[in-house]
Amino acid sequence: MPRAVRTLLLAATALACGAVGVVPAPAGAQLPPAAGSGPRPGPAILYAPPVVAPQLTNAGIWRA
Repeated sequence: MPRAVRTLLLAATALACGAVGVVPAPAGAQLPPAAGSGPRPGPAILYAPPVVAPQLTNAGIWRA
């Protein structure tokens, strides 16, 4: 591959990464704490069992 083409591809890749905000993590970055070490994310309703919709159940003479 010619040097000019390789340089152009490298520049295009750098611009594309910059356009989407891809940046390396800082040197002192750490992973978040373990999953069991705090409250669950989101509202409590997300962790409730699903509700039964009467419209979708078999009732009467009709069978789904």
